[in-house]
Amino acid sequence: MKITFLKQFMIMEKTFRICSEEEMKIVSLYILKKMNKNQLVLLKGELGSGKTTLVRSFAKLNGIDKVMSPTFNFLYIYENEKIKISHADLYRIESIKHVRELNLEETIEQSAITFIEWAENAGTLFDVYNPIRIEMEFSGECREVRILWQ
Repeated sequence: MKITFLKQFMIMEKTFRICSEEEMKIVSLYILKKMNKNQLVLLKGELGSGKTTLVRSFAKLNGIDKVMSPTFNFLYIYENEKIKISHADLYRIESIKHVRELNLEETIEQSAITFIEWAENAGTLFDVYNPIRIEMEFSGECREVRILWQ
């Protein structure tokens, strides 16, 4: 684990090398250990880098089997007696105004955990939630999954 200081805040970092969907469970377990109440997780990575795969893995770990990419619907909410997971995708969002129309603030407050793909399209709007940030990138046949949190 790497620890750096950025603008007077301690930023923790953990990187995983993931080579299969099954291995994504390791990342999901790690998030589960680090998450707080109403946790926000911002996912960043190229198309096909594994963002939805990670959400699917986390949901499965919590007893939810069917997770779809929210690219065209913007938001899906998955819930069982154990947990409420929200999953948004801002890839097609054109402005902060459109993000605000989704009312994600309320969604975050009502969910145990909210994953947002392409959150960088919302600028710094979500910084107030002290989110866990996950950056995913291809590394040969595998993916590097970097988790950053305060």
